[in-house]
Amino acid sequence: MAIVAKNATVALSRSPDGTTFTVIPGVTNFDDGGFTAEELDATDYDSTGNTREYVNGYKDGQEGSFTVNFDPGNAVHQSLISDVGSANIWLRHRYDDRNLTIPVAVKRTSNPAEVGGILKMTVTFKPSGAAVWADVA
Repeated sequence: MAIVAKNATVALSRSPDGTTFTVIPGVTNFDDGGFTAEELDATDYDSTGNTREYVNGYKDGQEGSFTVNFDPGNAVHQSLISDVGSANIWLRHRYDDRNLTIPVAVKRTSNPAEVGGILKMTVTFKPSGAAVWADVA
């Protein structure tokens, strides 16, 4: 089964509890980066067959990103540039009837431009806590 990525939005929140969101205009793609569990060596004298044993440890959020059609006069776009290196924000990616909400640290923005092309801005972030999926209320 496939789901077409339409009726989606990306929004940000600066409220401490991540409850009040502002939609980020012009988003063209979103990649949450995913999470990877650390690998912990649990090998001991009783390990079978002289084989190492591993268990999963804490999860680590990998860098994610999204791209917008950049408008230098847009206050939300400018605020994302200001968020680099500052306090964490919340991102919410809504797909039809589901929300993915992630606390993140904005790591960088870039503004590539090509002759005759559309101005773009890529925002790169690192999750700073657990991602939560929930039904839209």
